[in-house]
Amino acid sequence: KSGENTTMKIQVSIIVPVYNCEKYIETLMKDIAKQSFEQYEVILIDDGSTDKSGEICDHFCAKNSKFKVYHLKNGGVSQARNKGILKAKGQYIRFLDADDRIPSDSLERMIKCAEASKAELVIGKFFGKRSVAIRANRNSRQAKVVFRLFKICI
Repeated sequence: KSGENTTMKIQVSIIVPVYNCEKYIETLMKDIAKQSFEQYEVILIDDGSTDKSGEICDHFCAKNSKFKVYHLKNGGVSQARNKGILKAKGQYIRFLDADDRIPSDSLERMIKCAEASKAELVIGKFFGKRSVAIRANRNSRQAKVVFRLFKICI
């Protein structure tokens, strides 16, 4: 799980835009590193952070070969995600925000769901405090459309 085996086929590219998130980016990186599914890479895009976020990413990447960081001038979250897509090697792409938390079986469950249902898109529920918000909003008109169009897994 520490990323020593770099010859393993990458199935999932996890893209994380990073901007001034020194208080929580390391927590997310630790969550990702604990995944039970190990065929992944992590692409951290430092979008011109003015705090220590970039340094924290550099330090973590030096210890785990599955993690790579790219430093850009600030161009916004869309530019950061697009850069990540260009660097991605996986069959699947997963977007996470720097302040997200994920359970240790998150990737495994999403891959199983995608493969079992032959889905092109898998949407997971929020983990932690945010789960309350999605449950409360399930009855909204916009949420009904999303829940009808895509199979919700996890």
